[in-house]
Amino acid sequence: MKKMGAKILLFLLCVLLGCVILFFGSKQEAVQWDFNTYYYAGKAWSEGFNPYNKDVLSVVSKGAAVFDYVYSPITLPVFSLIALMDFRQAFIFYLVLKIAAWVVLNRIWVNAFLGRDTNFLFYLFGLVAFNCSFLADLLAGNIAVFEQLLLWVAFFCYLQGWLMLFCLFIVVVSLFKITPLFFLVLLLFVPDRRKYLYLVGSLAGFALIMALSYAVQPWLFQGFLDNMQKLNNLAYERGLVNPAVLPLLKDIVRVWEQKLNIPIPGQVSWLLYFFFVSTVLYISRRSIVLLLKNEQIGNEQKGLVYIFLACFVFALIVPRFKNYSYIMLILPAYYVLKNIGQSVKVPFLFVITMVPSFSVTPLYSGLLSEYYVFFVACLYWFLYIRLITEKSPSWQNRHFLFKGLVNKATRKISDTYPNNG
Repeated sequence: MKKMGAKILLFLLCVLLGCVILFFGSKQEAVQWDFNTYYYAGKAWSEGFNPYNKDVLSVVSKGAAVFDYVYSPITLPVFSLIALMDFRQAFIFYLVLKIAAWVVLNRIWVNAFLGRDTNFLFYLFGLVAFNCSFLADLLAGNIAVFEQLLLWVAFFCYLQGWLMLFCLFIVVVSLFKITPLFFLVLLLFVPDRRKYLYLVGSLAGFALIMALSYAVQPWLFQGFLDNMQKLNNLAYERGLVNPAVLPLLKDIVRVWEQKLNIPIPGQVSWLLYFFFVSTVLYISRRSIVLLLKNEQIGNEQKGLVYIFLACFVFALIVPRFKNYSYIMLILPAYYVLKNIGQSVKVPFLFVITMVPSFSVTPLYSGLLSEYYVFFVACLYWFLYIRLITEKSPSWQNRHFLFKGLVNKATRKISDTYPNNG
């Protein structure tokens, strides 16, 4: 019955995605705006122009909407290959390739991480979870799905103990978006004695590639750095578009600035950001310490726990985490739903994870609706921390110790202040 339901759902999804392709193909000027930038950046570079100059991109694109190209120069040859095609052909090819990558990613999630008996609801969950992050990527034309495909292949290699391949995939992904280098921290939790060699070697290899890119074409690399710097000053990089912790804290400071009618230094939001990051890292580290002491969990299972925890922490602490980036949390969140226990919590979590942010706007306008996805991610992180620590003997002993201290303090108070009534 489950297999039949999965097949029916898969058929309906194929029909839906086919409609998406037809619709997007007829609305090229209104969708996949990031792809426009990739295509014309590759075209400009192949023709000898500077793709990091937005004016140049506007000329090459003949007035089509483009943004600043923000990936390293080493990535330009990839998009120059796509630019060999006619724009309409490249547009459809990129869209179909992304949908194929999404299908492969789902198969990897099911076969390598969840198990083949996964309920068909997982596929529905993946489509609409976290404010429809996958559909947001389809609409924007970003490389998020391809990024996640490579990341989860890297995580699979990590679980299999293929650490060199794990490092290779992480470095390749980081050539486009630097922040995935964060996941090299997973090397610290493997029993392999060469883990520090892999860690240092990966970072050194990435730095060497960047250095060679600068040495070959310094003007391009400087343009890359300039465009990266501009990202911090874009007014629209907040809210529904970028529901991350730093823009949230900046908005909170801005709200209080208006309420108090006094100027608040911009450094305050950064101080709050570092405090939040420190808190998340501290609590996550404590949960890892407890997990390491739990001998009932095997190394492979611990590896999976580390991966999911790293994904939650990454989503919570990076200063820029776009709406389509929440694809990363689909599998960890579903894992929480599967393992949190059969109670009212599961359907409640399932529903709030799939509720689109705009649907809560009439009820709770403002920061709650604009950063709704981030708050849901925080909730999942908290539940995941509880999930991996509540069965730890150390955690239980700590609760027992706490209760013992409370009882002892209560008796002492009773002895000191006896009830004379």
